[in-house]
Amino acid sequence: MRYFFKKSRHRIVNFDRILQEYKEANLFMFMPLKRASRGRTKGGKGSSGVVQCTNCGQTVPKDKAKKVTSKLNLVEHTLAKELRAQGAYIASPTVLKHYCISCAIHFKILKIRSADNRRKRGKLR
Repeated sequence: MRYFFKKSRHRIVNFDRILQEYKEANLFMFMPLKRASRGRTKGGKGSSGVVQCTNCGQTVPKDKAKKVTSKLNLVEHTLAKELRAQGAYIASPTVLKHYCISCAIHFKILKIRSADNRRKRGKLR
């Protein structure tokens, strides 16, 4: 009987301690976010596909990858200038490149911004 009393008393102490820890943890439940979007343009649509970084090959979520469109010159500039003067049409296809965050910072597509500048929306380049 004495053993049972100690055991039950021990459980009550543990329960009070757990309740106290829960209350303390509840205060820290809402941590401030560094970025409101958590670095993604996903919204509430669930999971998105993945793409590979053009530079390093890392798989990145499609909505988190930085997309860069550039035109591909198939003909040298001086030759293209002469052909256009004669009235020829030179196709220049657009190429879409996906970069992970670290490669985008390395190639200066993105810049590391301060907390105040992170709130501002606009062109990053």
